[in-house]
Amino acid sequence: MPNLKVGRWKFRYTDVPVRIKSSVCDSVLESVNQWTEAVAEPSKTFAAQEYGVRSLILRISGVEEDGRFLVYGIDDRPYGFGFLNNISKQGSSEIARIRKTWPEVSWIPKGVGQSSDDELWLGNPLDHSRLLSPRDDTRVILRGCFDESRHPTVVAKAVVPTGDFGSRLYGERMGLWSRVACRLGQNEGVQVSCLTSSVVIKPTSGADRSCLGFYLNPDDEEVYASKGGLGKVLASDDLCRFLRDEGSFYSQPFIPPMRTDYAPGMNVVHHYFAAFNCDTKCFEIVGGMWMGNPGLMVVGHQDSISGPLVFRYFF
Repeated sequence: MPNLKVGRWKFRYTDVPVRIKSSVCDSVLESVNQWTEAVAEPSKTFAAQEYGVRSLILRISGVEEDGRFLVYGIDDRPYGFGFLNNISKQGSSEIARIRKTWPEVSWIPKGVGQSSDDELWLGNPLDHSRLLSPRDDTRVILRGCFDESRHPTVVAKAVVPTGDFGSRLYGERMGLWSRVACRLGQNEGVQVSCLTSSVVIKPTSGADRSCLGFYLNPDDEEVYASKGGLGKVLASDDLCRFLRDEGSFYSQPFIPPMRTDYAPGMNVVHHYFAAFNCDTKCFEIVGGMWMGNPGLMVVGHQDSISGPLVFRYFF
């Protein structure tokens, strides 16, 4: 099976495309429109000042059910565009089309010498001397965190969020999940608020921690927890500990991953990638990827396998 290697990360994939119904694409875009309303907050980034959007790139993750897309989460500073650009002919074509409406865009790694799949679609990272120059008009995807007050020149070039990236307040506003907060000495309250059914436990922020684990009812645990053991299955004591340590977390109803013919024996999640068309002033889907793993922790695991999702209008 072919793979793409970026730094220490190996991305395993098949280039056999899986076709997607147009109704699913419509459902994804509907969620994107809801997201844009949920994150309408002031920012000094280029994307916000020039176009009134939080980010020029999005990744929408979830599963399909009866022609609709059920959202797991939306990432506004996503990785994956580079991989999509390499494994999907449609993705490569659509990304190139949208980029023609953009100013010149480059990227800055999170740390010196760190790699990212950004290099697979944007080339080498921007030199820091150009990043700090007010005369350089190149816009950037920033992988590190830059404070608006301390780095105004850098932030003014960003096409993605620079400060509170990883915030999941949007999901609370969209009704995707709800906050579970700690009241002094009353951690047992969590048993009433979110332990009556299977849920996914998410931190309130943090781009590097999209999921703390899963709390599964006995039926779901029998189906999913025994399949390879990937993904942390939590007990009620774990949730109480999270409340003590972090003060609150988000609880999202558990939506089972898909079981498909094209990835037998695996739990499958779909990722859709959307980019902002600066001419039409709207988001468009530029491609998609499926990702499969025997365990529940499908996203971000080295053993996961991916493949391209393609839309019927492309044929």
